[in-house]
Amino acid sequence: MKDFLLKIISGKSRDVLSNGFRSMLYFLSLIYSGVLFVRFFLYRFCILRASKYDIKVISVGNLTVGGTGKTPLVERITEYLLNKKKRVSIISRGYKGIHSDHGFIADEPQMLKSIFPEVQVIINKDRDAALKLAQGEGGCEVAVLDDALGNLKIKKDLEIVCINCLDPFGLGYVLPRGLLRLPFCYISNAQIFVLTHADLAPEKVEDIVTRLRRYNTKAEIFKSAHVPELLYNIVNTERSELSSLNDAKVALLSAIAGPESFKKTVESLGARIVENFYFDDHHVFTDKELKTIIARSVELEVHSIITTAKDEPRIKAVMHNKHPDIEILVLKIKLEVEEDEGRFSERISALFAD
Repeated sequence: MKDFLLKIISGKSRDVLSNGFRSMLYFLSLIYSGVLFVRFFLYRFCILRASKYDIKVISVGNLTVGGTGKTPLVERITEYLLNKKKRVSIISRGYKGIHSDHGFIADEPQMLKSIFPEVQVIINKDRDAALKLAQGEGGCEVAVLDDALGNLKIKKDLEIVCINCLDPFGLGYVLPRGLLRLPFCYISNAQIFVLTHADLAPEKVEDIVTRLRRYNTKAEIFKSAHVPELLYNIVNTERSELSSLNDAKVALLSAIAGPESFKKTVESLGARIVENFYFDDHHVFTDKELKTIIARSVELEVHSIITTAKDEPRIKAVMHNKHPDIEILVLKIKLEVEEDEGRFSERISALFAD
């Protein structure tokens, strides 16, 4: 269904029915965009007022539907703040979280909890309530909001927007005609743009920057890459060398919005991918699915199944024992700011200059 809709909105389907459906989606997109425009300008001209908090608020958001690399950037920013001895809270909506025997699992915040056990990770769709908790009981100095570009109710000290160079502008239309979550006016508030996966599409960078400058002439722009950091067993966390994937037959297992970048990363390590088990973003795995995937991988005589750190909590929720015939390895990536990482960290540190 998803692929069918993408064919239509991308214009690849040109039959009469598809053209008519696109026209209907365009009409709905105009209505939705209009509502978002009005809301934006009500806040821009202070007819509606954003709430100010006693702590610093950093927002990390994205313009399009799907993965743009927000969570690795949240991780990177949290590292900077902890190195500056700041008390940090991470606030997430917990999008498509699930209830399991291990409790409530939301993949991205769960991953961040495991990386930063000393950091308060608050899962709450109500950002106002979450921020009050962070500055009250949490006692933090700075909150990092994951996915909050469209939230105008909160006064932000730093607005960072991720732009995925592999698919920067979501076909140029706001939902449902395209994949833009918000009109372009929303990025006029940004102080920083981070171009993610810039290494995978260097030929697009100049055009992306030109287009961003139409809507925001002042924000600093940084290029970044997602690079492999760790490889470890999902059951016992035993680490393997990244070089162990060189020339190894592997299968991929992922339920993320940007599977192509994951595939390219694994290929960059020299692995031979013989099967790719891809599910929709945030897919809730079942025990039956996992057993089928393992059986098929054994049949193909693969060395191991490679998955992502984001998928790890959802796989663990249905994986009770180590399979004797194959191992599932988690490839953890990190975001690296290219060329001017020092300047990027300085922009974050500047929040505390006064």
